[in-house]
Amino acid sequence: MRLALIGPVYPYRGGIAHYTTFLAQRLRNAHDVLVISFRRQYPRWLFPGRSDRDPSAQSIQIENVHYILDPFSILSWFKTVALLKSFGPELLLTQWWTPFWMPSLTAILYFFRKACPRVPVVTICHNIISHEEHWWDNLIARLFLRLPDHCIVHSESSKLHLLRLIPDAKTTLLDFPQYEGLIPVSYSRTEARHELDVSEDEPILLFFGFVRPYKGLEYLLRALARVNSSPVKLLVVGEFWHDRQSYLQLIDSLGIGDRVLIIDEYVPNERIGLYFATADALVLPYVKTSQSAVMQLAFETNVPIIASNVSGIGEYIAEGINGLLVQPGSVDDLARAIALYFQNDLGPAMRQNMAGLKSDRWEILIDRIMEIGNLEGSSRKT
Repeated sequence: MRLALIGPVYPYRGGIAHYTTFLAQRLRNAHDVLVISFRRQYPRWLFPGRSDRDPSAQSIQIENVHYILDPFSILSWFKTVALLKSFGPELLLTQWWTPFWMPSLTAILYFFRKACPRVPVVTICHNIISHEEHWWDNLIARLFLRLPDHCIVHSESSKLHLLRLIPDAKTTLLDFPQYEGLIPVSYSRTEARHELDVSEDEPILLFFGFVRPYKGLEYLLRALARVNSSPVKLLVVGEFWHDRQSYLQLIDSLGIGDRVLIIDEYVPNERIGLYFATADALVLPYVKTSQSAVMQLAFETNVPIIASNVSGIGEYIAEGINGLLVQPGSVDDLARAIALYFQNDLGPAMRQNMAGLKSDRWEILIDRIMEIGNLEGSSRKT
């Protein structure tokens, strides 16, 4: 099949860029795929990170990409449509994750439909609205998500939210695929802990990824202060996209400064394995989310997960098998789970379980995309 895919890919960084790059690579194993990405993604005022480019020495790369789309250049939108028209895809795949892209993507889909009315459009919805919700998010999502023929989501909450906005939307819920191949360097526990100057027997928790309010780091810090049965330490590894000083003040007021190590940076691929090999468990104390690429890294490295029971995470964790679930926003519940995990030495059995639970979700996703494309394509031709 001739496919066109629009979305961020290497050299952009972050979970959605990784997702789109992996998807493009795997689609190209069997199909002719046109990949269109961005010449520029965000203005500085909208992107709090230091850079949106991947600093990895060993990155997941992809060739033959057309970097033409610019949210501030209407000319680039029409160039995108012209390129799509000349390629003549049988299916167009787009990504949706933030309202910022609504004007450009709406224009592209509108004029693409004018030029290629029989070609189905499938949109993969990573988020229906922003994590830090604004009053206009639902309106913008409703305007754009009426345009695709079919939407793919990776959590029950995303499906329900989409159907509340657009009751007749065609929607498919599929498991979020694992990020196999993102981590190029593996470490033993001994090697990783030696490099980070951590003793072999210290209980270590890991909070990994961009620090944003919805991820609930505040609750984890408060819970850590209540776990006194063992000297549990916490690695906070990721770029702060939210007031770092407020977290430092909280750590100081809780008296846990000697138990928290902060590494405020975007982690290149070759060092991801270092932190996961060091950790006894990954903690995802999210208040809400629609999915988690960080969780997929834990599955890839067989690191058990202690997480809030929110949609996008809860359905991937089997209680006591590969992790523990807690009530979102409950410091007491999170502290109890952390204490239970270490007091009962649950890690070894969970790691063994995780090694046997892996499956190729990319193959399932791509097979379903092909089914949807053929079905919607037939519908448009009639």
